[in-house]
Amino acid sequence: MVKRNTRDRTLLYLASVLIVFFSSTAQAHEVGITDTGIEVSRDSLQVTYTVPDDLVETLEYSASSNPSETVSSRILAGFTVRNANNLCESQLTGQRTLDAIGSTQFDIRYSCCGPVTDLHLQYELFFEQDSSHVNVVRISLLGRSQDVTLTSENREHNVDVEALVRALAAATESASSSPQSRLAGDSDTFGQEIFGTEFSLIGIKHRLLGFDQVLFLICLTMLPMRLLTILALVTPFTIAHSITLSLSTLNWVTLPPGPVEAIIAASIVYVSFRNVWILSVKHSPIISESDSEFASSAVAKIHTCHAQKRERLLSSFMFGLVHGFGFSYVLKEVGLGEHAFASLLFFNLGVEFGQLIIITILLPVLWRLSKRYSSLYWVRGASTVTGLIVWFWLIERLVVL
Repeated sequence: MVKRNTRDRTLLYLASVLIVFFSSTAQAHEVGITDTGIEVSRDSLQVTYTVPDDLVETLEYSASSNPSETVSSRILAGFTVRNANNLCESQLTGQRTLDAIGSTQFDIRYSCCGPVTDLHLQYELFFEQDSSHVNVVRISLLGRSQDVTLTSENREHNVDVEALVRALAAATESASSSPQSRLAGDSDTFGQEIFGTEFSLIGIKHRLLGFDQVLFLICLTMLPMRLLTILALVTPFTIAHSITLSLSTLNWVTLPPGPVEAIIAASIVYVSFRNVWILSVKHSPIISESDSEFASSAVAKIHTCHAQKRERLLSSFMFGLVHGFGFSYVLKEVGLGEHAFASLLFFNLGVEFGQLIIITILLPVLWRLSKRYSSLYWVRGASTVTGLIVWFWLIERLVVL
């Protein structure tokens, strides 16, 4: 009886932890990443700002309390552009909805009343809602580009346009006199030394904060399995999401976000309840009702069932294809810039490194739980709670389709 009470308390504790975790992640999932493209001309700037619709809704809610404010006015107020300490005047020139990535795009023109020589950019949007918000900025000048990340700690960026124009003119003159220098000059872009790092960091952050994908990975590896079996399960998921991430980002194969998000939720529900089914004494191929008292030790041999291995490998790959589309939406919001394949490569490397971090943290925790508690109880309890909560997520996502 004492042992049973201990198990009940353990299940209650796990359920409480999961509920708190999901409550926090539901809010954190709304943050998103915004993208700003800036084209610098002689005396003006053309800015294209892309923001996820869930962030636009927070501005709509704020504007509803103050009728004099609109979403576009809030967007304009969130940017401050100066040229040599003189404020540039802003004008909204266009606004469009990007249904394919669930975002809204704003076109803003800044008139600087004179040649742009010393550009100062300040960004103040969405940091009050969440301090971890990121705005990825791509500044283009004379065919060259620079990628900058603005955060709550780093909200400003300066570009010495006059010095860059002189440097580019000198590089062009040098390239015209030397074929070898021309090759070097063609490949040079100002600020490109941070290019790979920026996209890799975006990939890492998106993987760690992609709570749907993290939950799927946890549920997939929660059953008692050997390390090689776990790695064998994660590998097809990695290959599959890399394939669809590339195809979707390059617009070779596209799917709308709504159905993809619903299928991702369905994948978590499926894997969660599949865990419960596998650990069921009634349905387990290696545990009969007559020897249920030896269930705990028998569960450790579940991984020897080849049919279950094949089924989980197939589900890992098939659901990985869908999760790859989910990964691609954030990269579409950010934009690939001039170096599409390099951007995609570094982002994908960041995603995989983020997954490696998750696996490195997850495996010791699962191993410790399996050593201390019977998997028949804690895995079934955690999987059941997870499946029920994500089931409500699935219903919410199906309703808005």
